[in-house]
Amino acid sequence: MRRLTVLICLSYFLVGCSALKKRPNNVYIEETKSFFGEELVKKNLFKTDFDIQKIGIETISSNGNQSFLANLKYRANGNYLISIRSKVGMELARISISGDSTFIYDRINKNLYEGGSNDFLGQYGFNMTVLPIIFGDIVVEGINSNALFECNMGKTSISGKSGDTDVEYIVDCGHKRPQKISIKNFNTGTSIIILTDYKNIEEFYFPSNVSIKIEAFDYRINMKFDNIAIEPGTEIIFNIPENVQRTLLH
Repeated sequence: MRRLTVLICLSYFLVGCSALKKRPNNVYIEETKSFFGEELVKKNLFKTDFDIQKIGIETISSNGNQSFLANLKYRANGNYLISIRSKVGMELARISISGDSTFIYDRINKNLYEGGSNDFLGQYGFNMTVLPIIFGDIVVEGINSNALFECNMGKTSISGKSGDTDVEYIVDCGHKRPQKISIKNFNTGTSIIILTDYKNIEEFYFPSNVSIKIEAFDYRINMKFDNIAIEPGTEIIFNIPENVQRTLLH
């Protein structure tokens, strides 16, 4: 269960639904010499609803490699619904996050895990405010919309805190989205996130590929996002089957 929960904790952030209003294009924007903080914050993804219909996930560790598929639905009120499937399409787990409540339904063992989101994620050095970082959102405290960021060789560095976590972004001065993010937590050390192949979908920039290295667990997760929809207009529904065994997350 521990390997699955590490995967689940970082799979909270995967996006997509079926129909796209237009085909996304790879991003190329001429870089600028400087820009204001407002340009960073207005491009944050987690201020809007989105779905990601297809997420390819590969986990790499000393215990071997595994591959999964997933999809994610996110709503701007802070609700998530994630489905994790095997490569042949069988659902392995379904995850619901709403506020400080997390539910993980293990379909294989018919077990429902439930508990507080921050308590569960805290085991892996994350909290709910840090999660959007995996998609490149700028969530550190104290960024002033009028602050001026200077670019050098097409990049700029932004550092700050999100809760008790230190975060450093290396930002591309063209599309104003991160290329590399370092997350440092007292309990779990440093995690490195690499984001590549951004695509412009209805004025929001989504990375197509995300690689996460969790040094404390000697663990790497590679994710590829496909079929992304902005404001799909559907509700999130998490159905809990009857007569399942319940287990507290801690």
